[in-house]
Amino acid sequence: YAPYRRAPRWSERDILAGEKETLGLYLTGHPIDWYAADLKGLGTKSLENLQKAKETIRVAGLVVGLRSVRTRRGDTLMIVTLDDRTARVDVTVFPDLLADCRDILTDDALVVIEGEVSFDEFSNGLKMRAFRVETLEHARQQSASGVRITLDQVEPSFAKQLMARLHPYQGGECPVVIAYNTVDASGEVVLGEAHQVHPSDALLLDLQDLLGTERVRLEFATRTTQRA
Repeated sequence: YAPYRRAPRWSERDILAGEKETLGLYLTGHPIDWYAADLKGLGTKSLENLQKAKETIRVAGLVVGLRSVRTRRGDTLMIVTLDDRTARVDVTVFPDLLADCRDILTDDALVVIEGEVSFDEFSNGLKMRAFRVETLEHARQQSASGVRITLDQVEPSFAKQLMARLHPYQGGECPVVIAYNTVDASGEVVLGEAHQVHPSDALLLDLQDLLGTERVRLEFATRTTQRA
């Protein structure tokens, strides 16, 4: 018989991608689960907790439905069905905004939407009007105040390994903060501007592969949502 071939264990992301490709749905999880800490930092509200309100709120979710509607003036607006695993909501993107965000409104896209929630008499539920639409990754890059790396020991070769992981993502505006904690000492070091990065998924996955998931996280500045 043929021997088993050794292969790396599939990540949760690989498993979910395979489920979607094979079954047409996510079975064992939801892509937004990977960003739970980021969404808290971004100040988003879960869809199950939405309430009718005049102030602008921020939500995030997976695009699971898109429907184009022709207005009386002949313009096109988009009805986007957003899912964050807790609930779903229909978001109306009017023509003027749609012209700026049409490219990112695709099936299975993870997006962050700011807008106003109101009651929909037709569906007897809530609906939302979008004032701003952006990808989750873009929103995170705009709001992240730093990439925080926590260490409790450092091998002699660590500095070179870390620089090698950071190098492809340098040129951004996000500082890298190293928090070092041992029994004898603790402190933080902020790497220089030359080592600032773009806080992309790829960077975070690379650092987590090197250090472990719990030792790498994004930090966010306090943000107030305002209507554009």
